[in-house]
Amino acid sequence: MSTFEIDFNSRNPGQFFACCGLLEMAERMWPGSEGEFLGSNSFRVTTPGSESDPLNEIVQKVATAAPLVGRTEDSSAFENKEAKGATRYNIVPLLLLPSEPYSIRIDWWLKSSGAAQRSISLWSGQQVLWAPMSETDKTKEDKGTIIVLQNALRQTFSKNKTGRDLLSFTYPASSRVGVDPTSSVKAIDAGFSPNEQSITVQTSPATEIFALIGFQGFRPLRNGEEFVYTLWSRRLPTIIARAAAGGAFGDKTSFKFKLAVRGECKSFGYAVPNTDEEETHNVHRQ
Repeated sequence: MSTFEIDFNSRNPGQFFACCGLLEMAERMWPGSEGEFLGSNSFRVTTPGSESDPLNEIVQKVATAAPLVGRTEDSSAFENKEAKGATRYNIVPLLLLPSEPYSIRIDWWLKSSGAAQRSISLWSGQQVLWAPMSETDKTKEDKGTIIVLQNALRQTFSKNKTGRDLLSFTYPASSRVGVDPTSSVKAIDAGFSPNEQSITVQTSPATEIFALIGFQGFRPLRNGEEFVYTLWSRRLPTIIARAAAGGAFGDKTSFKFKLAVRGECKSFGYAVPNTDEEETHNVHRQ
């Protein structure tokens, strides 16, 4: 077996879901991987093989994937046919690592009914997570926030070795998903949304990308405007850990957060300890 550990801030929902995303990637690359939280500031992943540096393999897989994003079979049903340019793809579901046998569908912003409507709105206006290259575009490159973040991830870890401080590395990026409140607070402090102005803000590309992945399978519970996630304290297979993140097994360490406004967009806000024990019976999985 091989293991790696990641430092994280338990009150940062982006970093929590990034830990979950790393476990998801480990499971896709090495089926049978397991994860556990060691207290409130460290997360450990155990893979079944003898990989010398599984964390670096995960990061490099995402950073260098070409392409990183592709269409799902039903993506056209979610396109806004009346919109022009990249905004046509504002809410389409995405397929990460489409060339791999373990490609990952990402569509957590959509309503569970399958309707072309958002359940969670973190971006709007001209911002899109991904749009395919246009034949009229001279650069002949895909566009969108995920491509910006992949480039930032590649630049960051071409100069730095991956380690337990993975989520603390930042890079000036002109766009972000909005799952990491650290970079979003900096954007809010600017007095406007840098996403809309294409202005760079120091961003953790690893947090943003892996949280995007983690939120897909490790859903929090939702109580009105609040989202509740739980740290599980024993080593669990990935399929069980997905349920544990939503408090399915009674783990006591949980946190709740709300969405914060950043210009015309929203982002995950910082979390606080969840002490509403009675209300947890009334919440539902997002």
